[in-house]
Amino acid sequence: MMKMRRYGPRPRRAAAAALLALLASKATLAQQEEGEIDTSAIAAEHFLKRAMSHSQNKNYEDALIELDKALDIESSARAHRMRGAVHLRLGNRLLALSDFSACIDLEPDEPTHYVTRALIYQVEGNDERAVADYSTAIALKPNNGKWHSNRGMSYMRLGSFEQAEEDFDRAVKLQPTYAEGIFNRAVLRHRLERYEEAIEDYRLVLELKPKWSDVRRNMQLAKAGRPIDGS
Repeated sequence: MMKMRRYGPRPRRAAAAALLALLASKATLAQQEEGEIDTSAIAAEHFLKRAMSHSQNKNYEDALIELDKALDIESSARAHRMRGAVHLRLGNRLLALSDFSACIDLEPDEPTHYVTRALIYQVEGNDERAVADYSTAIALKPNNGKWHSNRGMSYMRLGSFEQAEEDFDRAVKLQPTYAEGIFNRAVLRHRLERYEEAIEDYRLVLELKPKWSDVRRNMQLAKAGRPIDGS
């Protein structure tokens, strides 16, 4: 797997953190719909609740056992999403990819499934597939600045700088206070030796996050007309 260059605060670590944050936001159990009593659905729900409890207590192996039981009864996107999250906690990214691919098969119009899989691909360094999944998510829900910024990072690592800048511009337009999006654009402009534009973006980031040390370091490099370390 190709080693990914460090342009700022460790892109793979940032992608992993974003992935876990997204999964946490999806973790709450949905309310059962009204209707006829379905004993198999009740049984599956029982195992899902047990899995949730185990996950909250960081008993991930026990959570997997309960999730496997739930999926033996009923294949649902929620169960696959939960199991995928547990696999990620255990460092089993390939198994997690399988579960999130199942989520997409079951709910192809849910954009967050594609975003979750894209984040895993970014952690794995597979930016081509990450771009494809972000593109599908954005087509389903166009106005999410973070998704544009994330796709822009993959475009930048692939050397598609024009497309990366378009995504960063879109991210900043959609979410003007999203500091990471502005920072990503600054890094791109810095790499392209457009120092004045990069400096202006770094200044905008510092207005939002004054204690971000990487931004101050990068801005000093840009002022000196020097590249980012390692780029």
